[in-house]
Amino acid sequence: MKQAEIQAVPRRFRTSAAKFLAGGNACAPAQDAQKRAILTMIANPPGAKPKFWWARSGRTILAAAMVVENPGRTGMLLTSPPYAPGVERQQLVELVRQISKDSITDGLSLVQALIDPTDTAQAALLKDSGMIMLAELIYMRRDLLKKPPAPTSDRNDIAWRDYNQFTETQLGEIIAQTYVDSLDCPALRGVRDMNDIIAGHKSAGVFRPESWWIADCDQPATPAGCILVNDSPVAPSADIIYMGVAREFRGRRLARAMLDRTIELAQRRGKQLVSVAVDTRNEHAIRVYQQSGFVELRRRIAYVELRKNRS
Repeated sequence: MKQAEIQAVPRRFRTSAAKFLAGGNACAPAQDAQKRAILTMIANPPGAKPKFWWARSGRTILAAAMVVENPGRTGMLLTSPPYAPGVERQQLVELVRQISKDSITDGLSLVQALIDPTDTAQAALLKDSGMIMLAELIYMRRDLLKKPPAPTSDRNDIAWRDYNQFTETQLGEIIAQTYVDSLDCPALRGVRDMNDIIAGHKSAGVFRPESWWIADCDQPATPAGCILVNDSPVAPSADIIYMGVAREFRGRRLARAMLDRTIELAQRRGKQLVSVAVDTRNEHAIRVYQQSGFVELRRRIAYVELRKNRS
């Protein structure tokens, strides 16, 4: 066998490479569906044209990987399953290493892969490729049909401003304050510009400016926390993209108040679910969600290649 070459997939070979990315040399209906989804993603990317690379020896494909850029200069990594027929693991390791680093060099702040906690083969592949484990995420859901929200009244110590009542600079300032001593993905601190962070939040699902809130407390009114909620593009769900409370306002049940408001407004808009993802290390936030009726659905582990921290 000739020495393997790692290179961008030529246009004329995209279909065969997409099939290999979906499942190596296996033949299964599910693989065909994934292949079509990959080709659609290439034709209609959410951001810049994806990097679609393969490792090949002669006419034999050994590995395939793709990085899909999303708004906010983040990339999602897709790889051939390391255990699929025809996949050469060591070639896949090197391919993932090169495509991830090249994506960072070309301007992305991070490249990430989300995997099932039981997928030890994929986890080992990502580790061997130089990616680091960022977090284990719990995906939680509040079913508004099974457990309708109890009537709530606005707390008189909180004033609410939606997206049309603050600037993105002001939003960025309160988000930065909520990051202080936060247990949600602390390794990301300083990696991305705030403009990129907000752009990424906007692109997560369907942007709903009337559901992005800053909570002000005290007199004079002081930004104390924020909650950003978008709609799912595929389900009747309101998705909490980010929630945080500034350090000096913690312990005042502000997170619970933001959740109560979000749940009540989601039901008014006809949503059946409210969903959120939270870092397993953030035990306080998990308790707050549980107290508000959220239950765990599944877990995913995030591995990342990060741009050098800017701070």
